[in-house]
Amino acid sequence: MHSADPIALEILWGRLTAIVDEVAASMVRTAFSTILQETNDFAVVLTDDQGRLVVQNTMTIPVFIATIPMTIRYALQQLPVELWKPGDVMITNDPYIATGHKNDLTIITPVFQGGRLVAFMGNAAHSADIGGGLLGAASRETFEEGIQVPLLKLYDAGQPNAVLHSMIRANVRVPEHVIGDIESQVVSNAIGARRLQELMEDMELVELQSVAAALQDRAEQAMREAIRGLPDGTYRYDRVRLDGLEDPLVICARVEVLGDEILVDYEGTSPQQSYAVNSAMPYTYAYTVYPLKCLLSPDLPNNDGAIRPIKVKAPPGSLLNPMPPAPLAGRALTGHAVVASVFGAMRALLPDRVLAESGTPVYIAVLAGVNQHGRPFAITLFANGGQGAQAAQDGVSALSFPANVGNTPAEILAHQAPVEFLERELVPGSGGAGRSRGGLAQRVRFRIIGVLPITLSLLVERLKFAPLGMARGYPGRSGRVRIEPARPVNPKGHMLLRPGDIFTIETPGGGGFGDPCARDDAIRVHDVREGYCLSWPSAPCADPDPDEEP
Repeated sequence: MHSADPIALEILWGRLTAIVDEVAASMVRTAFSTILQETNDFAVVLTDDQGRLVVQNTMTIPVFIATIPMTIRYALQQLPVELWKPGDVMITNDPYIATGHKNDLTIITPVFQGGRLVAFMGNAAHSADIGGGLLGAASRETFEEGIQVPLLKLYDAGQPNAVLHSMIRANVRVPEHVIGDIESQVVSNAIGARRLQELMEDMELVELQSVAAALQDRAEQAMREAIRGLPDGTYRYDRVRLDGLEDPLVICARVEVLGDEILVDYEGTSPQQSYAVNSAMPYTYAYTVYPLKCLLSPDLPNNDGAIRPIKVKAPPGSLLNPMPPAPLAGRALTGHAVVASVFGAMRALLPDRVLAESGTPVYIAVLAGVNQHGRPFAITLFANGGQGAQAAQDGVSALSFPANVGNTPAEILAHQAPVEFLERELVPGSGGAGRSRGGLAQRVRFRIIGVLPITLSLLVERLKFAPLGMARGYPGRSGRVRIEPARPVNPKGHMLLRPGDIFTIETPGGGGFGDPCARDDAIRVHDVREGYCLSWPSAPCADPDPDEEP
């Protein structure tokens, strides 16, 4: 196959995508935990022999498609290409070289063809448990956040590392789920490797590098062309505010466009924190390039070339580039807000494409204890807020943006944990008003029905600072958390839920976009009648973005 043939490249691209999608389907079908089976908190990638992204699965987590190749490149620094063998499988959850917190396990499998290493299959998945304290933001050092697996061989030439398996099993609350998911990741990667070998035989490819480079170079050229369409200049946004724990936090973004490249610099962002809301640099990088890719070339294939023209900087020791051993478990509370800062900085360039602030981050509640069947359990509830509105489109309600994880099904939770669901519904009036309306939040309410208390760990943000609207649109409603009988709730800590307690979370709503008076009268009537708005404001937001024209 000639790498310059566009038709052949398109065919190859489709077949490569089918391979990683098959790997993803295999993981879902063979996984033990609900996180993989139901909520999509994983990703699959194929890289070339140098760890550069070639293709990712279709229904993926944006952050992982940027972090997994970084982890593979780190692995190649530790273990040169000539030392890898067929049957090797590497594993790590080191948050500073992988996905940003220990609950994600990255699995790397080399692919050989004709005795030559030609590619890597990689996947990353959120584990049901990683030991230590439950996933949360209360830790003060990363050592408290569970077992850390440095980059190690899980399989050596096909032989399992029994010591490593035993060590992981002995340090987690639900070893069957954790080990079961790991083996699902390993087997699924093996399927992908075999499919790639079959494809190369079918297309008479002796190596993958030339076609990978052709795909990456074309994507790079297209992204550079999109950037050249923007005026050179520096664009700032410093309005993203987060509750934090001890003090409010701020994220400042400076986007510099110069020719066919973009630099995003987070100078001015809050310093790293002593509790686990810090975002490691790989995570910050991933959630910076993602919104720029969405804005500039959303239809362009996601591969290494598409993000080469984008550089990211954050001050060492800051919230977005913390120094070890800073705790990281709740990094989504901060990392998800990076997207809003990038959109805010880009609003002057692409006002018709950016989103108002979304009701992020995804709300996470981890429940652990002994269930109604007398078995230990550790299960994660994901609840998504409303998406921010665009200039010409309302935000989607209860949508996971930018994380792309699913809302955990109530039926699954009720089967595995001693809970009875009382409500799961959209929250009327929770989206910000505007010419386009922000998406609605959701309410999740359940009762503890077991005979023993269970432990609850929360990762919750935006209880104080609501998602902002844009271009004179109104903010969405802030989130809420409560326990009945009433008592204080730590939104970033652990607590006990006793039998009979009722727990409720309401996620934030998305911000509105534009002057609400400009919305069509018939649509406004419909919004109020259907509960999207409780009432409609008669004036633009009194606190518009200071850089927006009235």
